[in-house]
Amino acid sequence: MSGRRTQDPYFEQTVELFARRWCGPVLEELNKAPCGFSQLQQSLPELPAQLLRRRLDELETSGLVQLATDPACEAEATYALTDAGQNLCGLIAHIDVWAQQWLRPASGGD
Repeated sequence: MSGRRTQDPYFEQTVELFARRWCGPVLEELNKAPCGFSQLQQSLPELPAQLLRRRLDELETSGLVQLATDPACEAEATYALTDAGQNLCGLIAHIDVWAQQWLRPASGGD
């Protein structure tokens, strides 16, 4: 065994998506309950609206979030996790438990 690992493009794509700033908090909010854009903005006040829109588009394109509109209702569209998004949030919860057990918070200086 050479110790060299072939990169898994699916794993790499998932890690790169989740590592993008604010993807985790957006998924976490949607894991609590589906909500509209303005509700997400209120829940994540430090996240600029333009960046929130970009992250939602990326998560939707990746199949983790879906946008639902009700033509009979004038209310704003609702964002919700897909089955894949819910499944990923479950994995993230396990990673969080592992990280709390094994990792130390980064100190401000390198």
